[in-house]
Amino acid sequence: MIDILTKEQVAKLSPEQQEVIARLALDDARSRRAMLEQAKSYRGYRLAPTLLVIVGSCLWFWNDDMDSLLPFFGLLVLIFIKFHVWGVNSRIDALIRILNLDSSTEGSNNAEQNKDGKAPPAIS
Repeated sequence: MIDILTKEQVAKLSPEQQEVIARLALDDARSRRAMLEQAKSYRGYRLAPTLLVIVGSCLWFWNDDMDSLLPFFGLLVLIFIKFHVWGVNSRIDALIRILNLDSSTEGSNNAEQNKDGKAPPAIS
């Protein structure tokens, strides 16, 4: 809705309505920034493999009987894979939400452009 309003339309609104519009725009910008941060990386991207290697190396170094550690290593690998899949899926979800926001914004801009025959001015 915010992208649909022009500067002139916003200027005609009361100060309270302008404040509401500004808060909505700020909330949109904050949520977009949060989605971009989520899409960039996730917390354990480097930490999880490092911890897995350190724990595995320590256990291998201090234990001569590796047969007793195989179930533990298998569980660690499964947990690592699940964590990694969760992180990648959350990044993909954030990218999809960003793309949906961008496509809805472009769609509303194109609809206004088609009505007037010219591009609408952007609110800055």
